[in-house]
Amino acid sequence: MDEFLAADIYVIGTPMYNFSIPSALKAYIDQIVRIGRTFTFTPENPTTPYQPLVLDKKMYIIAVRGGSGFGVGGEYEQMNFQTPYLATVFGFIGITDITFVEMENNELGGEELKEAIANVRAEIARLAGSL
Repeated sequence: MDEFLAADIYVIGTPMYNFSIPSALKAYIDQIVRIGRTFTFTPENPTTPYQPLVLDKKMYIIAVRGGSGFGVGGEYEQMNFQTPYLATVFGFIGITDITFVEMENNELGGEELKEAIANVRAEIARLAGSL
């Protein structure tokens, strides 16, 4: 917990498993979303009982999917619980400056996979250059 709170920048790489995230990442999130450490709860404040405590942090999430069409505007967007969940849970504790780098089509192999990897590497290099 102390290590998590001491960081200024977070980088997470995660595949989409069954439309969401792997259980190991979910278990990690369950360990860091802690009352009194990453958020407060004040039930007597009915308007905003939950307040985030992890403020002024930056997060990068590399979200990988075997298929395609799960991104914004895609035909399967409504089945994507991966990126909305991560934005919600980390936003809940105060990390709202999140950049998603998304890669689809990694199950197809061949040229489509090579192109997807090249695009993600270029985006990561661009982001790393802006730090």
